[in-house]
Amino acid sequence: MRHGDTPKHRWLAAVALAGGLFAGGHVDAQENADGRVSGTAAPGQALLLESLDRGLRRRLVPDRSGRFDADGLAPGRYRLTQGGQQREFELDIGSHLRLQLDTTDTASVPLETIVVEAGQRGAYDQAQLTDGFTVAASDLNRLPAARTLTGAAVLAPGTVEDRSGFSDLTSFGGSTVAENQYYLNGFNLSDLRSRLSPAGVPYAFLDRFQVLTGGYSAAFGRATGGVVNAVTRRGGPQWQGQIESHWEPAWGRAQKRSVSADGLPLYDYRPDRFERWATDLSGGGPLIPGRLHAFGVASWVSSRETSLMDDDYTLAFQRGDFRDRTALDAPLAALSVDWQLADGHDLTLTGFRDAATQTLRRARYDRIAGAPASDEGTVRQRSGGDAMILRYRGELLDDLSLSALIGQGRVDSTTQVTAGDCPFVQDLRGARSAVVGCWTADPALNDDRRRAARIDLIWNLGDHRLLAGVDREDNHSRSTESLAGDAAYVVYTLAPGDPIGNSGTVATLGGDYVEVIEYGNSGRFSERQTGLYLEDQWQVLPQLALRLGLRLDRYTSDNTRGQTLLDLRADPAPRLGLVWDLFGDGRTGLYAHFGRTSLPVGTASAVRVGANYREVSQAYRFNGYADDASQRPQLGTRIGGTTFGDGSVVDPRTAVARDVEPSEQEEWIVGGRQRLEGRWLDGTEVGLSYIHRRLRSTVEDVALDLGLNQLLAPGALPGPTSADGQANLQDCDGNGLPDQFACGFDFYFITNPGGDQTVLLPTDAASGRYDANGDGPLRALTVPAGLLGYDRPRRRYHGVELTFERSWERGSFVQGSYTWSQSYGNYEGIVNSTIRQGDVAITQDFDQPGLLEGANGPLANDRRHNLKLFGSLQLSPEWQLGFVALAQSGTPYSALGFFRDFDRPEAAYAQFSFYSRHPDFTADPEQPALVPRGSAGRTPWLYNVDLSLHWQPQRYQQRLRLGLDVFNVFDWGRATAINEISENVDATPSSAYRLPRDFQDPRALRLSLERKALMKAQARA
Repeated sequence: MRHGDTPKHRWLAAVALAGGLFAGGHVDAQENADGRVSGTAAPGQALLLESLDRGLRRRLVPDRSGRFDADGLAPGRYRLTQGGQQREFELDIGSHLRLQLDTTDTASVPLETIVVEAGQRGAYDQAQLTDGFTVAASDLNRLPAARTLTGAAVLAPGTVEDRSGFSDLTSFGGSTVAENQYYLNGFNLSDLRSRLSPAGVPYAFLDRFQVLTGGYSAAFGRATGGVVNAVTRRGGPQWQGQIESHWEPAWGRAQKRSVSADGLPLYDYRPDRFERWATDLSGGGPLIPGRLHAFGVASWVSSRETSLMDDDYTLAFQRGDFRDRTALDAPLAALSVDWQLADGHDLTLTGFRDAATQTLRRARYDRIAGAPASDEGTVRQRSGGDAMILRYRGELLDDLSLSALIGQGRVDSTTQVTAGDCPFVQDLRGARSAVVGCWTADPALNDDRRRAARIDLIWNLGDHRLLAGVDREDNHSRSTESLAGDAAYVVYTLAPGDPIGNSGTVATLGGDYVEVIEYGNSGRFSERQTGLYLEDQWQVLPQLALRLGLRLDRYTSDNTRGQTLLDLRADPAPRLGLVWDLFGDGRTGLYAHFGRTSLPVGTASAVRVGANYREVSQAYRFNGYADDASQRPQLGTRIGGTTFGDGSVVDPRTAVARDVEPSEQEEWIVGGRQRLEGRWLDGTEVGLSYIHRRLRSTVEDVALDLGLNQLLAPGALPGPTSADGQANLQDCDGNGLPDQFACGFDFYFITNPGGDQTVLLPTDAASGRYDANGDGPLRALTVPAGLLGYDRPRRRYHGVELTFERSWERGSFVQGSYTWSQSYGNYEGIVNSTIRQGDVAITQDFDQPGLLEGANGPLANDRRHNLKLFGSLQLSPEWQLGFVALAQSGTPYSALGFFRDFDRPEAAYAQFSFYSRHPDFTADPEQPALVPRGSAGRTPWLYNVDLSLHWQPQRYQQRLRLGLDVFNVFDWGRATAINEISENVDATPSSAYRLPRDFQDPRALRLSLERKALMKAQARA
């Protein structure tokens, strides 16, 4: 980034293996939203498979050997009928259920002899050999869990909720929160720009969740973290309706404690107040019984919140400078329509809208008085959008099926401000910062659109099940960003030699200075993601199965001129798996997996690098404030400045190195699961697995200035005999004499850091020499890695997961996991949660070589111990108790400060190096100490217990449900984030260092009411 920036016989049929993964099993191609039923029966005897949830039917005919197979089945309850006998079972999302029928005359043998081996905890199918979490929304509703698409993710083994930089998002297996994928009915809902937050699907529309933490089939791509896979509710054979209401009252929420420094409030939570209401109306049923069914949801979510705006982490902008009163109103709607065109041919239409409007009233805040210090300004924000998904699934032949999907989605994010002429003005001359003037927010207009298509084939050939597919996404983004009042101003009191903000200059004399920041970014951008895969799921022996898969991915993005900016081709990614039913009784299973995955960068890189981008930071003497509401600083003598973008669109050839590959990761998993039997052990499963992940490469923007200066110094390269060598030099230190080819911020390239870099550089038209400002043709140059000074990006994850699950009759269950893990390296990933930097693949990490000094250490999401326990107990026919408990060891923190040398470009990155002048690490402030990443300490252990109690009175036939959820019952207020900035903006030691800057959410209540109604007698097909 430029300075300032600031994913027994046939129980193995589709091995999506993962130790510490998901209990919901494999995912077959576009069948990531479906399940599969296979098995043996009497040859020639037709079977009728009926969906009890949807009323649809499918006729199955076994082949000559008695085998039958049904792919593409929606999760839910089914009935299998043969010879006048019936048996019901449940199919989970992404699971493979194997049925064995007696191959004698089924008309005289009760169907009860069918062995249901999945979903009812019989002999293993491969889905049960993997760890993790799969849950129906109806079961999740019995737990005190968040009502969001990601609410189940935090319960899965090995996941860690990011409680520092990106709250409410989850890290899987040591990856960042931006490396995950989110699916709904097979359609990608991930944020196509930043990869951070998925679309806001109405919760009442969701039916089942599956959380995959690794070990993906070749059908899955574009994630080096985890996958949250969800399917929607659908209309059934009878008309039903439901109303749900959830209320989180402000009076039921406790208060976070505030933190002070130097006798003044620093992190002030006193004004915090939050209240939320959500009401869902849903219903569905048959439009044409047995053929056409529909289900719809209408929701209204409303919240009111008072809080102080968060700090900018450097303490240059503190929590408490502004008080916000926020009103959010979100009318949501969703619809699904299922049409069985013919036996074995289905068409599904899914659509939803999640647009929201937020009105924010912002005022400057007096932290001493605890009251607003100015009139309120109004900020209006629009967010969300809509999506439409159409999917066909059909049986082309008895052993060949096809799935095809097309879909499109749109997300808007617009910020409008009433005080558009008021610039951001901040005075840092006192003990604490002060914001002056009438600024409220900066305007922005962002629009993202996705179009996706996918085709998958599944061909069953005896002991081989072949899968092949191709998919493509076309993503488009429009972005306009600017600063209110055309600039931002920061005022300092500095000593001679002190850096003046991010201007790249230092104070010439002691006194007051002002930094003027000008910024603008706009354009239209596009990205294409194409994937191709082939996989053989091979039943080698009755107890042994293999998965042999290969995936190819390509990611291409264009700048605002339509020119190709990035063309990233991932290396062929193998996905190899093995599952072994150790004793042949389905009780003990061992598995192993090896795979490689790759990750697109999203359109964020094109928005940043391929736009009309202008950013200038200049330094002036400060001559006081204007006598008006804006209080715009008056500028004196100009000291100097740095231009990071001049407003033009960068030539892609001079912004991207040659032969760049996408971010790639390698994964190894070994593990096993054991089903226990006995009087007290029936219904119990335990698992143990080991996971190792290694980052192979990453995409980042990298400054090559240091290496170019060494390579292009006079006489360094053979060539012309002139004293200037092969390059024209610039005056970088302002002394009027040419001294260097590049001045530190001139040559940023998107590339794979850590190796040799081949780039195109401008030349001087007259002499042919390399020239940073030349107008001649571009010439290639390879800069050796040794001259650039960058280490290779390193990220290693080791995890050992122990899982436990116990179920009883009547729906009671307890599930839990313990994970020991270590996440270590010099690079967290495509976002940087330590400094809250969400600029995907353009973080500061490889911007300058010095920023990597001390960077090797435990990473931000490293929690060595992670214990989770949750479940639901049926206390009586009317009362249910739910609980979620966790205990997690703390995360590491650092001591961040200005770079050791103020004359180096790294110093312009503010307090974001691993050097510190704090007295805890050095006795001499002039000799900053190198404090390696994560070595300064760890946050405290985190404990949390959530409880829920639900009442379903029998007099209402279980159609009325009242609930009470209590989150953080004991109101533990452990610190979840520590202030890691050890220096103030003037490079003096910070008294706020090591103070907690955030805490776990305080105790809160949620009241709920649910009423179901049977709207029409069951229809007959």
